[in-house]
Parts: sequence; structure tokens; C-alpha cells
Amino acid sequence: MMNLNFNKRLKSVSLSILLILSIALFIGCDEGKGNEDASKLPDCKVVEVIDGDTIKVDLGVNNQAETVRLIGVDTPESKHRDTSRNTEEGKIAGKYLQGRLAGETVTLEFGEEQYDKYDRLLAYVYLGKEEINKTLLKEGYARVMIVSPNDKKEYEYKELEQKAKIEKIGFWKNPSCWK
Repeated sequence: MMNLNFNKRLKSVSLSILLILSIALFIGCDEGKGNEDASKLPDCKVVEVIDGDTIKVDLGVNNQAETVRLIGVDTPESKHRDTSRNTEEGKIAGKYLQGRLAGETVTLEFGEEQYDKYDRLLAYVYLGKEEINKTLLKEGYARVMIVSPNDKKEYEYKELEQKAKIEKIGFWKNPSCWK
């Protein structure tokens, strides 16, 4: 248990240092602008798409890939330990995310809480200016899943989900996968 807590603290310190360096570079490059991207890390490479809402990225810290869970969204299961929970829709969502992010360079933006109980980094994921979390909702591959304190985009996300439901986009054509 001690080793797990130490590793978690070490990761958190490493990420904090990386974030501070990013902010310093951002301020140094754009002294005339406000610091609207203070919660974002520098670009990192997607090394694996695990499923429809989880990826692994190379942060350039400790030469290790970090597991990232997308904040605010949930896709159907595709790689659950209890295989009876895995669905075809989950595989489709995973393939969609694979097609969008595999090998791509992304930017991560943190919420209030940086890690979940599974020790995954929690982030909004950007491909260029496109927020992938929102795209999953717009395309009907995900539903909203808000876990406080990472709730700053709750209303915006719920509006995107509602629009996809009304227009029967993606999995909302047949929402039985959400049961």
C-alpha cells in the first residue's frame, strides 16, 4: 500500500512540475495574453486506445505511458473483466476512438481532480482545437457521466447528449446499449 501511495504521489508531483513548466513557457511566449490554458499539459502522443473512453499517452515523464480516462463521458463496455457486460456498441465506440486518436498528438486539460480511484489520469482530450469528449457525445458514441468535482462542463455535455438523443444519432438510434 505504501508503494502505491508513493507512486501516486510521484506521478502527481511529476505532472505538477510538467504543468508548471508548461505555464512558464506559455507565459514566456505570450506575455501580452491571459493564461487561459493554465490547466493544459503540453502535447503528448497517444500510444494506445484502450476503449471508447480510455487511452494511454506518452507524457514524456518517467518514460512511461499514462492511462487517461476522458472526463464527463461514458461509453458502453468493451473490455470489462465481467465479459457479460461487454457489448458490440462498446467495441464500436473503441474502434471510433482508435480511428480518431491512434498515434495522434493530443493536449490534455485537467479537471479539479487529476486521478480517479483506479489511478487513471482524468482529462479533457483535445485533438487540435477539437475536444474529443464533446465529439463522442455529439456523435452519439457516449453518454454523460459526471463525477464531482470534475463537473464544470456538465450542462454543456448534457445539452450535447440531449441533442444526439433527439436526433437519434449513433447509439441513440437504439439506446438499449445503455441499460
